[in-house]
Amino acid sequence: MPGRRGPRASRRVWSPWSAPARRTFRSRRKPPSPRDSSALRRAPDLRAADALVVCAGMEGALPSVVGGLVPRPVIAVPTSVGYGASLGGLAALLAMLNSCAANVSVVNIDNGFGAGFQAALIARAAAGGRTR
Repeated sequence: MPGRRGPRASRRVWSPWSAPARRTFRSRRKPPSPRDSSALRRAPDLRAADALVVCAGMEGALPSVVGGLVPRPVIAVPTSVGYGASLGGLAALLAMLNSCAANVSVVNIDNGFGAGFQAALIARAAAGGRTR
């Protein structure tokens, strides 16, 4: 049948910490465990950063997860992309504002520039540099 994927179908998977990779999912096996997650494998790299910018849409839960993994400032950016009742990013914004992780701060919807600028200021201050 055209368009149908077999038991060894592969999909393109994008990870923010590595180049696109190919993963194979088998229909009769369990999905990859959370311990195989690239976020957990890259946690030492994330902990080495002075500040992190995390963009998330839909439920906006990713910044809380990253905030629990690293003892660094996490700047959350809600995105306007979503489905269902995402309300143009409002659902993700409200979820991020209600985060239980103490190291998460939130910028406005789709404000990646502001988040990056804030992260650069934090990194400069951590390196001992002063702004005029």
